[in-house]
Amino acid sequence: MTEKKIIENCQLMINLLKQNGILIISNGSANHLFVIDLTPYKKTGNQVAQILEKNNIIVNKNMIPYDLKSPLIASGIRIGTPWITAMGKTENDIIKITTKI
Repeated sequence: MTEKKIIENCQLMINLLKQNGILIISNGSANHLFVIDLTPYKKTGNQVAQILEKNNIIVNKNMIPYDLKSPLIASGIRIGTPWITAMGKTENDIIKITTKI
C-alpha cells in the first residue's frame, strides 16, 4: 500500500461522488480524507453514518464550515481511503462502494 494509491483512491471517490451531485467540502482533497456536506439531504452526519454502517461502510460524522448542528450529530461525514486501499480494493470495488454512499 502506498501513499500515492491512497490519494488516488480518494480522488476517484471524490470524482465519482461529485459526478452524482454530492457536495464535497473544499471541492476535493489533497490527502486521504474528504468531507461531504449533507445539508441538501436534510440528514445529519450521525444519521448517515449509522445508515452506511449497516451497509458495512464506516465513516465519521463531521462538522462542516459554519455548521449549525451540534458536534454530536453534525451536518457532514468524513471519509478516508487508507483502509479500503490496505484491503486491496480495486477501482471497480471503489465504484461499487461509492454508489452506496
